[in-house]
Amino acid sequence: MQNEPTYKTLVAANKHSFEQLYEICVESFPINERKSKILFSEMVSNPDYKVTIVNKDDATIGFSIVFTPKDRSFCLLEYMAIHQKYRNLGLGKNLFLYTVNSYCKNTCCLLEIDSDNSAA
Repeated sequence: MQNEPTYKTLVAANKHSFEQLYEICVESFPINERKSKILFSEMVSNPDYKVTIVNKDDATIGFSIVFTPKDRSFCLLEYMAIHQKYRNLGLGKNLFLYTVNSYCKNTCCLLEIDSDNSAA
């Protein structure tokens, strides 16, 4: 029997966990909607960003990244993705709820939603 997914805050990304995060980012977002690997790495290591990861069977299968600037009354959910193999199982919904409840309570949460429609 497989383990249930766990949701937790990433305190420090090692090379392996960072590579898993970035692989999910690359597969989930078109190149014009994602940061370069260098900028993504800087964002993950910046204390103003909160990174939540979803683990299942010792693998990272999803993540969210929230910008939570000090001295501001808002947060910005910048990235959220689930590995394509694990989509449509409710993991994204659970990740969203975990993220909002962990970092956006009692504040305004901004979301940027990209359209799949290139004409939009």
